[in-house]
Amino acid sequence: MKSLIKWVFDISLRPPRATYDLDNTVCAIEGRNQDLYIRHDCKFDNDNNQTLYGSLWHDSKNKSPTACVIYLHSLGTNQFECVNLVPFLCTEELAIFTFDFSGSGLSDGDTIPLIGRGCQDVFAASQYLKNHWGISNIGIWGRSMGAAIGLDTVSISND
Repeated sequence: MKSLIKWVFDISLRPPRATYDLDNTVCAIEGRNQDLYIRHDCKFDNDNNQTLYGSLWHDSKNKSPTACVIYLHSLGTNQFECVNLVPFLCTEELAIFTFDFSGSGLSDGDTIPLIGRGCQDVFAASQYLKNHWGISNIGIWGRSMGAAIGLDTVSISND
């Protein structure tokens, strides 16, 4: 019985990670009208002192966007799930920030944040954007697991 419970726990909160080689990832995307969007690698810590890996995508014409959408990936994927959205969402004023949740991608942690910890990761990402990039207007967009965490985050946020 113990092995069955462990299996259910592992399959639910420790799915296989969608990892990648950080040195061999896409760093620029050409959009419509030959617009160029570039990616900056980012690392920041959540409240559990876990290092999270992310990327800030922005239009190459504006290195200091003031608004940003934080994209929250789905279960079993990683921050690069949003690559196809970059040319459609990024503008000179609006950037996209995406990161690997704890327990996902290259980020620290051994379980995914489905048990209420996902909000910590989102709040840490928001603070990182404010402190390191000076971005003051932040929105959230999530898919599947990311959407659930996004709704949870917005429901407890004071901003």
